[in-house]
Amino acid sequence: MNCIEPKYKIGDLVVIKSYPNLTPLEGNPDLLPPIMIVIGIEIESNKKKTCNSELGLQIAERTKYEVLWFESKKSTFVTKIIYESFLKIKDQQFDSIKYQYNKVTRFKPTALELKKKKIVKSTVINEEGKEILQKTVYSLLTFTCPDLIITGINKNKLESSFDDFGCPNKIKPEKLVKVMWYNNFQQKYSEFELPLEVLIEPTLEEQKPAPNVKK
Repeated sequence: MNCIEPKYKIGDLVVIKSYPNLTPLEGNPDLLPPIMIVIGIEIESNKKKTCNSELGLQIAERTKYEVLWFESKKSTFVTKIIYESFLKIKDQQFDSIKYQYNKVTRFKPTALELKKKKIVKSTVINEEGKEILQKTVYSLLTFTCPDLIITGINKNKLESSFDDFGCPNKIKPEKLVKVMWYNNFQQKYSEFELPLEVLIEPTLEEQKPAPNVKK
């Protein structure tokens, strides 16, 4: 029996298939979805119903992913299960870090979220009465996560598993790192457990949001 090979692995950066390719973005930035990261994989049994028997059309698939992003408005991590064909990969990859207690680290998607920009166009009348087109570029920080402090590590209680043929049906990270950050929404420090694969080294250049530039 041939095993299904997942298209993505834990730690891969992905976006929903409808994610716009425009940079900078034009339009409503509130409609822009987050950059997400894979933290779990599940391959369901070949007995799973994937077609509507009456219509003969596909309604599901066997490979799905648990993805994670940071919602900055509520200062919290959010997860969702999404089928493989609904996702596409973000090209840029980063090396994960090694565990170190009290280390300052960064949530991997944030490195790309800090580079998101929106362009706003406006028209002004100059002294000669001519219309001049102006463009202003803003940073979009809707899904940026603050830098994190590593406060501990545990073995993941949810382990990877295999079917009777030795094919993986659940792929989970081996270790979970506990991190802490200041939760501005709840006005307190919060903690969360993350796979080590989703954390990277922060850099001084990445920490600088893109300035507002007028043209």
